[in-house]
Amino acid sequence: MKEIREAILEKVRAEARDIIERAEEDASRIVAEAEARRGERLAAEKEERLRHARNEAAQITARGAMDARNTVAAAKAAVFEDIVGKARERVREGEPAADEYARLIAEAVAGLGGGDGITLAVPPGRGDIAAEALKKDERLRECVSEVEERAMDGGLIAQSENGSTVVDNTYDARLEMLLPRIYVGFAVKLFGGEES
Repeated sequence: MKEIREAILEKVRAEARDIIERAEEDASRIVAEAEARRGERLAAEKEERLRHARNEAAQITARGAMDARNTVAAAKAAVFEDIVGKARERVREGEPAADEYARLIAEAVAGLGGGDGITLAVPPGRGDIAAEALKKDERLRECVSEVEERAMDGGLIAQSENGSTVVDNTYDARLEMLLPRIYVGFAVKLFGGEES
């Protein structure tokens, strides 16, 4: 009986060892699978965080580039405005010669199609210069019936006899018309060809 009991006990022990070994194997497999899933989840989370960080970095870089372009554009515009402002000041301060007025008057009269009874408006204190220019050119003198002084910075305004047609030959009007071309020229000379 002792032998039977020893055999049964040995069989039970062997079965217990098998159960324990299988349990350990199952536990190892479950732990390995859990670690693999955890590693995959961590890798996915890491990739998502990296993607988010890359997107945020790209947005910051784009904003920085845009701010830099805006700053450069504002600085260029300030330089341009300063140059144009100085040019306007020189025009205001300068005293035009009679031949310059003769040229401006001739352009204005041609713009009105000639004729007579044309009224000229000139800046304050420059009526004498316009009158002197008219004295030197008989054809212009015949077209212009009146010279009046008005508040403006330079140049002149010519108006047809009936007032229906006006030629604005003031320095400000001429400058405004030329500013787009002037700006391109400044951009090329001052900033190496960039027009922004």
